[in-house]
Amino acid sequence: MDEFKIRHGGLPIGLLSAVIVTLLLFIALPLLTQFQRTFKAKDRVQGTLISSRKPQPPPAEDRDEAKKQEMKKKETQKKVKQTQKAQPKFDVPKVGFSGGGSGIGGIKIGMQSFNVSDSLFMSAFNMSEVDQPPRVIRAFPPQYPYLAKRDNINGRLVLKFVVDVDGTAKEPEVVSATPAEVLEIFKAAALKAVARYKFKPAVKNGKDVLCIVRLPIVFELE
Repeated sequence: MDEFKIRHGGLPIGLLSAVIVTLLLFIALPLLTQFQRTFKAKDRVQGTLISSRKPQPPPAEDRDEAKKQEMKKKETQKKVKQTQKAQPKFDVPKVGFSGGGSGIGGIKIGMQSFNVSDSLFMSAFNMSEVDQPPRVIRAFPPQYPYLAKRDNINGRLVLKFVVDVDGTAKEPEVVSATPAEVLEIFKAAALKAVARYKFKPAVKNGKDVLCIVRLPIVFELE
């Protein structure tokens, strides 16, 4: 054995070479890995710097178009506000159920800023609904208009009004004229005449009540 070591100079050359190569790999691998990480880190930094560049400003035409769109939007909003201000506001009656107070069948109706017509026609009876219709106590013939008398114009008007419990005609109005063209000629005289009439009021269930009456007034020269 000693003779073999002496002849071949100690350890075999192949084994010694393998040991040296292994040592070199253990030393070189960490250095190569560190170099690769450093190289990749530089690439990432460069990519970040490139992506952080400021975007190019939009062309002048695009800026003008954006300004026009913004102005149109403001004009539309302004018109909407003006339209909302110009619209009239309506208050509607409030209807609710209540155990007491005025109303029908326990339904109490309260009004809030709502003008309801207080016309006597709303509460007056028709002649077919009363026990005794109104009767004329004193009539006043209408004054013949001068122009109609001069031109020998005749006509017939029908008036509608409410006979109040005091026997007077309330809220008279002309509902028809024959012929139609004489309406403006005789209207004022007919309304003035019926306002002076005196009636016996209508009776229903033994009480004087309001009643709607239609009365013809004839304008005719003798």
